[in-house]
Amino acid sequence: MFSIGILELLIICALALVILGPEKFPKLAKELARLIHQLRSVKDDVQKQVSSINDEASAILQKKPSTKNKNDKS
Repeated sequence: MFSIGILELLIICALALVILGPEKFPKLAKELARLIHQLRSVKDDVQKQVSSINDEASAILQKKPSTKNKNDKS
């Protein structure tokens, strides 16, 4: 998704540590990790639902007979 390298990540963490201080930084990191985990979980659930709906729609379309008129050339 993002192409952040190790060096960039270390710089961001160092800046956050300097700005927030050693007391608040671990709490923020823990909350951020929890948020990322929840977002991934939601993303996975949405992907499963979309896939399920797509599978159902494909099954319905395969069962449905063609409604085109034989004289219709479009």
